[in-house]
Amino acid sequence: MQLTKSWTKVFDKSPLQRVTTYIDASFASHPDGKSQSGCIVLLGNTLVHETCRKHKIITRNSTEAELVALSDHIQEGELIEEFLLDMSALCDFEVLDNVHLVYQDNKPTITIVTTGGGKARTKYMKVREEYVKEQRTLRNEGVGVRICSNPPYVGRCPY
Repeated sequence: MQLTKSWTKVFDKSPLQRVTTYIDASFASHPDGKSQSGCIVLLGNTLVHETCRKHKIITRNSTEAELVALSDHIQEGELIEEFLLDMSALCDFEVLDNVHLVYQDNKPTITIVTTGGGKARTKYMKVREEYVKEQRTLRNEGVGVRICSNPPYVGRCPY
């Protein structure tokens, strides 16, 4: 803690009207076979939250690892979005229509959560899949799951 006292977060001048979440996973990166995932949340162009976690379960392939990461980290962007919406009500500024964008770089995972398909290996994977689908439905497609070809430094953190 003493070494990080001087670290600061600088807010960019860009409009703070959009929440963007980048989520990535590294499959079986630990000696015990568990995966690692990371998430960054941007408010406008400003980094406001970053996290890196070891998964609690063992996954069989990279698609499952990415699905676990997506279901675990999607709520972090949602919390920032709720904060933004509350602040817009208090401070009288306009929020963009599609407020929360979630970027995921694994095409099979995107297909599973947007159009369905595939067969879940366990009921736990099915629950995670349905959770992400429900988040999209509750928001009236407000969470746009998009393909990001090269997400910035997400999931590449030490353990």
